[in-house]
Amino acid sequence: MTRWGIRRRILFLALAPSFSIAALLTLYFVLTRFDALEESLDNRGASIARQLAPASEYGVFSGNGEILHGIAVSTLREPDVRSVEISDNAGNRLAEAENPNFPPQPVSFFEASIERSQTRLDDFFGSEKNHGVRKTIGKVKVGMSRVSLVHKKESLLFDALLIGVFVLFGAAILASSISKGFTHSILRLADTVEKLGKGELDTAVAVDSGGELEVLEKGVSAMASRLKSMVDQLESYSHGLENEVKRRTEELELLSVTDELTGLFNRRYLNRIMQEELSRCLRYGTNLSVCLLDVDHFKRINDYFGHQVGDDVLVSLANLLESSIRDTDIVGRFGGEEFVLIMPNTGLEEALLVADKIRMLVQKIIVLDGGALPVTVSIGVVGCVESQIKSLNEFISKADRALYSAKDLGRNRVVAATLM
Repeated sequence: MTRWGIRRRILFLALAPSFSIAALLTLYFVLTRFDALEESLDNRGASIARQLAPASEYGVFSGNGEILHGIAVSTLREPDVRSVEISDNAGNRLAEAENPNFPPQPVSFFEASIERSQTRLDDFFGSEKNHGVRKTIGKVKVGMSRVSLVHKKESLLFDALLIGVFVLFGAAILASSISKGFTHSILRLADTVEKLGKGELDTAVAVDSGGELEVLEKGVSAMASRLKSMVDQLESYSHGLENEVKRRTEELELLSVTDELTGLFNRRYLNRIMQEELSRCLRYGTNLSVCLLDVDHFKRINDYFGHQVGDDVLVSLANLLESSIRDTDIVGRFGGEEFVLIMPNTGLEEALLVADKIRMLVQKIIVLDGGALPVTVSIGVVGCVESQIKSLNEFISKADRALYSAKDLGRNRVVAATLM
């Protein structure tokens, strides 16, 4: 309801009480009539059973089934009587009859006891101590069909609903007329405010409604003038903010793909680029090679010279790699002392030459801090086409195995995955 327009709200407020009253009156009328119909059926069923009991006394006492059957059949002529059953006190069924015109369900059953009247001789002499003594000798069971009752209820319910619909229809017409006359000025003002909200600040606000609405219209007009002035100022200010946001966004994007220590691309970016290049290689059949490089005995450098010197080695190695690769190659720090060189459109043989050139250049890096320790690297090289690579995990796994093969063979060397 909070999202409804004012016309709908007024219609709702006008119709809700009418609907509630009509519904309650209809419900009261229907339930009252339903109870009356149920009570009528119950009274008729109980009355028939009570009248049938004394009529069946002689037949039950004498065991005359023909008499009882005739009574049962004649009882079926009563409206809504579906079945009649007469039994003795022991529960033996002496007579029964059913009306096939009624379905088996729904049925309500009514019972009455058959009592035998015994009159003593003294009763004829008006003795106060003598009175009639009755003894139960059987019972009658009458089944009353509820079919006609159900039909009457359905007809009653339909009539009540039809009357309710007509009442609501009349109320709706009246409420709509009231709503239309009351909301015209408000909707016009709302339309003006909506245009202002869309940026049409030159929209004219009509001030002719009178009363409180005219005060509101004047307020909206003044607000539109102030908004136009503020928007002009904000537009001039927003250009400077856009440039600042663009600059900050570029910085954040660069930080998200850059290794903090070396300034090279980080592992997340390298994985994304390798996946893109691998997809292009598999789709178009182009060459692609990857070199996985690891600093030999890097733990010894940290242990002997300290982690600061180790960081300096990594930074020097990163600068060397960045200055040695081609414009089309991509280099980054894969983690720890491992670096990755991605070479698009490069076959395995050419990649091996580039890797060996890098290996020899790295040997010029010497750690000097109370001692001398040459720096060497082991490099594993894998070609997408030559190794029939199908996935990024397979690519990295084969490069990793080639790298560790270079380590096992004595370090400071280049090993290709196809030569393993």
